[in-house]
Amino acid sequence: MDSRNGSKHVSRIRILSLGNSGVGKVRSEFYRDMQGIMLTYDVTDRSSFIALDAWLAELRHNLGSPNEWNLTVIVCGTRTDTGGTGGRQVSEADGRGWADKHSFSHVLTSAALGNGISHAFHTLFVQALQMKDGIRQPGVAGGAIDPDIIQAIHRLTHAIDDFDKMGINRRSISRDEVNKAYRRLAALVHPDKCKAPGAEEAFKALTQARNNLLKIMTETTV
Repeated sequence: MDSRNGSKHVSRIRILSLGNSGVGKVRSEFYRDMQGIMLTYDVTDRSSFIALDAWLAELRHNLGSPNEWNLTVIVCGTRTDTGGTGGRQVSEADGRGWADKHSFSHVLTSAALGNGISHAFHTLFVQALQMKDGIRQPGVAGGAIDPDIIQAIHRLTHAIDDFDKMGINRRSISRDEVNKAYRRLAALVHPDKCKAPGAEEAFKALTQARNNLLKIMTETTV
């Protein structure tokens, strides 16, 4: 959800978490309409890391070749707060190497300490949003485009209300607020500087939204 100055633009992403080696194959219907998949392994359990290959095979069986997937995948190493009874069995280099090999992002997390959790879901959400809006292609590791740009393009091209598009609270609208919001968003999506797909369309929507709001203000003050 993107919320600024009282306006809200909501995007929902369907996420499937895989990684428990003790669970059997996921039924194919669970993959329908999925935009994000989180592959997890326990850094204190080498077998859970090895099982990633089986889960990847499961994904390929249900979804085909990775370059055909209309979703994003990230890999999460869990329980980084403890060495476990047998000590740490999967190094960060091993985990990141496996993820890089398959063009997936890699995040280390600890539920006990709260480390990396928000980062993991933010990474998954932003990459799924990129995929949904055509900014990121299947089989390509994400992260190159500023998340603020992704969210700005998505909001400007999907929100219906001009206030929501510009992130302005309709209760405190002023000419200064409209122009301030315009400059902030233009710095992100102006096609002369932003080469992300959808930037030109977003900038046109931004310009139209600003003109509409300024017109409303002019008419109400006459």
